[in-house]
Amino acid sequence: TPKPSSAASDVYKRQIDPLLQSRLNWRWRISGLVQTANNFDRGLEDSPARIILGFDGDKDSLPFADQIMFETARLLTGRDVPYATLMYIWGRKASVDTIITNTRSNRVKMVVAETGASGVGEWHSFSRNIVADYEKAFGEKPGKLIAVGVLTDTDNTGETVEAWYGDCLLYTSDAADEGL
Repeated sequence: TPKPSSAASDVYKRQIDPLLQSRLNWRWRISGLVQTANNFDRGLEDSPARIILGFDGDKDSLPFADQIMFETARLLTGRDVPYATLMYIWGRKASVDTIITNTRSNRVKMVVAETGASGVGEWHSFSRNIVADYEKAFGEKPGKLIAVGVLTDTDNTGETVEAWYGDCLLYTSDAADEGL
């Protein structure tokens, strides 16, 4: 549970071929919306719940400005930044399936998985094809999935919200489609 003007996250590093395991299933529940959040506005870019997927790729193929950003982030944090990050978010107003480019980097895209106040306080289950969503967001096939995480943040708006996350499971598309 983040305090006002904070964020809480948990990230797990992995090496998974998303072309083999392309179906992501998860559950989440939130205590409320971030009332003043606007994921299109840099100063208000918060969300009560996010699933974060970090992907590997050829950073040398990116524009020079992106390469400088990646190198600066590595120097400041001591860690490499993923080539691309795909987030599933609970938005406030944007329609489900809207893809929002992060205001700080076009290498971060948010897919609205849930929106609005309907069902706040209840568990919501999702199943998404991460390869299809990645291709729609970035216009290319994804590299290896190198990190999976969750994030609840109110660092821009200063509001308070709680989120609970169920298991995040990767499946082959066929297995998920058969209900396995």
